[in-house]
Amino acid sequence: MPREAEGTPGENATSDRSKEDYVNALTPDALLFAPGTGILYSNFGFDLLAQALANAGSEPYPDLLKERVLDPAGLKDTRFDLTEADKVRTMQGHNFDGSPMPFVATSPMIVGAGGLYSTTNDMLRWLDWHLDRFAAA
Repeated sequence: MPREAEGTPGENATSDRSKEDYVNALTPDALLFAPGTGILYSNFGFDLLAQALANAGSEPYPDLLKERVLDPAGLKDTRFDLTEADKVRTMQGHNFDGSPMPFVATSPMIVGAGGLYSTTNDMLRWLDWHLDRFAAA
């Protein structure tokens, strides 16, 4: 699978990819290595997996993720779409020069590979869950 679905040059990769971009990215390309002999990370693959899970679950991936993962884990402030009120409580990324990165709307086509925002408290709750290897649940 390609790393990303290619689109029109200049597009915002996190918000402007379309279903057609993904379909076009499935055109046959020469293999980089024989199957089973190497790996290559693919945002495209995770986006495709999210679409498959959404189809299997009969609901959009963000709703499925919220229902099956975020809510049971108590992550009430982790979401794809932020309101202005959410932005003041949400962890913000920073560029290499230290400047804050903007919050970018997430296209439904890229929810498998990114665009999920969270608060510090939710991130700590998620880490606590992962670190509690003796938990019953």
